[in-house]
Amino acid sequence: TSRNRGAEITEAKSYLATHQAPGEDRTMIVHHKEKGIGQVTRIGEDQILEGKMQIRLQPCVTVTGQLTDEGKPLTGISIEPRILPDGDFSESLPGFTTDLQGVFTGTLLPGCQYKLFGAGGALGYGAIVADDLTVAPGQKIDIGTLTLTKEGKFVKAIVQAGEQTAQPL
Repeated sequence: TSRNRGAEITEAKSYLATHQAPGEDRTMIVHHKEKGIGQVTRIGEDQILEGKMQIRLQPCVTVTGQLTDEGKPLTGISIEPRILPDGDFSESLPGFTTDLQGVFTGTLLPGCQYKLFGAGGALGYGAIVADDLTVAPGQKIDIGTLTLTKEGKFVKAIVQAGEQTAQPL
């Protein structure tokens, strides 16, 4: 069993790491959705040689924001939280989608940094919504209103006296 300070005793889960090459690190994602806790961690050769590794689950992170194009909401944009460092075979968490107002809310797990990648609709292939997003357990992050530039990049929208202008992230 495992203990979380001041919390009930919960049953420990066992995972088996197989087919891991010498010197290779792998990302492990552990998420207990019902309890709103999780963790992203890396497992490497040292942990395999030790025979076991303890992972402490922590409160999930909530990220919100709004995507716009020329002041109009971008609806139905799929946002994929990619775990950094990313590459051809990198891990990502389940995505979330913008609503009719272009607003999104998603759950991230502590233990790593993220790149939020948006795709679909007006974005075509896609665009980076947020890069190098660092999270802390239980954090609530509002990245604000972002607007799509003609170059296909998201920048921070600044609203002044009814006008919307853009500022690079």
